[in-house]
Amino acid sequence: QQKRIKYKALEILEKTDEAEITESDALKQTEAWLLEQISKGESETTEFKPSLVYNYKTQAGGMGIKAIIAKAICAFLNTRGGVLFIGIKDNGEIQGLEYDFSLSPKD
Repeated sequence: QQKRIKYKALEILEKTDEAEITESDALKQTEAWLLEQISKGESETTEFKPSLVYNYKTQAGGMGIKAIIAKAICAFLNTRGGVLFIGIKDNGEIQGLEYDFSLSPKD
């Protein structure tokens, strides 16, 4: 499933049995496909995490959050694989990465 996400836009662009498609159209279709995957919710092969390093309890970055991400990745590696969406709440709401970006230096 990871490969499906990585190559979805290329797959759409390379279709030979349909009319030519622009890169912009391929990106729109890829976005629609990703939104569809998110709308299906979490499963054995799909996991949502609201942030990469931001801890909502402490309102700061933390190693504990990184450990949670690492555990999810290891779980996928030790089973059938999967897709990890970061910036998505458990209920499927797209939150983005603004909280993570807020931890970066403002240079």
